[in-house]
Amino acid sequence: MIISLTTAELREYVAAQLHVFFPDKYKFDGSSVVSAVKLALDRYEFCFKHISFVSDRQTSHWWQYVSDDGNVSFSHLHSDQYCQFLWFLSNSLWGLSQDKPLCDKLVMLNKALNGILVTYKCGLPDIFYLDHPIGTVLGNASYSDYLVVLQGVSVNSGSVIEGKQMPFIGESVFLSVGAKIIGDVRIGEMSSVGVDTVIYKTDVPSNHVVFRDSSRRIIMKENKGVCKATDVWGLSR
Repeated sequence: MIISLTTAELREYVAAQLHVFFPDKYKFDGSSVVSAVKLALDRYEFCFKHISFVSDRQTSHWWQYVSDDGNVSFSHLHSDQYCQFLWFLSNSLWGLSQDKPLCDKLVMLNKALNGILVTYKCGLPDIFYLDHPIGTVLGNASYSDYLVVLQGVSVNSGSVIEGKQMPFIGESVFLSVGAKIIGDVRIGEMSSVGVDTVIYKTDVPSNHVVFRDSSRRIIMKENKGVCKATDVWGLSR
């Protein structure tokens, strides 16, 4: 993977940011922090190794993630990449040490820098993509791989039904700008939720698209292969 800082420099960079924003007694150091930074980078690389960006490279920004020869790129100065890395870092550190003060600080740092609220306990999948996720709140739902999330998305923390955390979001789901997933609902695989569309007390079957029409009515239609996250957002497995 091509990274803008060495692992040690990246660790020092995060530590400096945490100290500026939250200058308390909880220092970002120790063996668990070293291991968590490495693990977060490994998970970041795994994530984007498993996504093929098929958009026109002359008119898109996909090249900033994966080069033509398949090398994954990570820049601490690319806000979306850094946002995703911070979640991987907080989640990895929690799994390794359950160091709540440091994990809380990482969550707040992501919120301060990128305007997103997603905790280290949130079960995001191994493969997902956050695109300009300002104003996004991702609760403790059940998420699946190839998830695409844009800005202003809200997913609430629901109940556990039949052993599964709700809301339940299937594989290859696309959540567009302002999409809201509320309540104990299921979003089937290969489905898309359109701009400013609220899903509440209604399941979305697989291969469907839900959107608001010009009169603001909620419309649900079978997906004919046009509005899948893997197609619209230039992603393929």
